[in-house]
Amino acid sequence: MPIYGAATSSIRRSCGNWCRIEAVSPHPVDVVTARACAPLDRLLGLAEPFLATDSECLFLKGERIEEELTLARKNWTMAVSISESRSDPRGVILRLQQVAREPRRG
Repeated sequence: MPIYGAATSSIRRSCGNWCRIEAVSPHPVDVVTARACAPLDRLLGLAEPFLATDSECLFLKGERIEEELTLARKNWTMAVSISESRSDPRGVILRLQQVAREPRRG
């Protein structure tokens, strides 16, 4: 999962070239992108350590996006924008802003 922002070069330096997101030290970034990485709820959990108030997520998702959004909204709040993919008629580009984990209800 690429993460973009002021610290992009330090991510590559600290990991060599590419590495697992879990190996990157948490820090806020401008944009988090992912393609074919994980279901949305899990993907947001991976992205969370890199999200700031004004961060964006751009995720390439497939046919099950509505199902993934429904499940993710049980644990997260977010502003959602969906655009059609130009390369795959079954895919979409999911743009998320103001992503925040919902407090656990207990």
